[in-house]
Amino acid sequence: MTYDQGFTYRYLASVHAAMLNMVGTDVGPRSTLQIILAALGLFSGAVLNANVFGELAVLVTMMSHNNTMFLRKMTQVNTTLTKQ
Repeated sequence: MTYDQGFTYRYLASVHAAMLNMVGTDVGPRSTLQIILAALGLFSGAVLNANVFGELAVLVTMMSHNNTMFLRKMTQVNTTLTKQ
């Protein structure tokens, strides 16, 4: 049972279980090395996933900003042309 293992093994098993909950996968390692590698892999996947969504959010924000700047310029041009 897991409770018979040392502190390091129990800690790594809890980190692995936490990563499984965050990512939503089901991987069942059998040894300490498998737990370490699975936890590192899941953590790397979570970091990569966060990076992708962060970059996507920046791109959407920049597109919105560029669109707003274009509309402001067009409004200024239209205003200038109608005053003449």
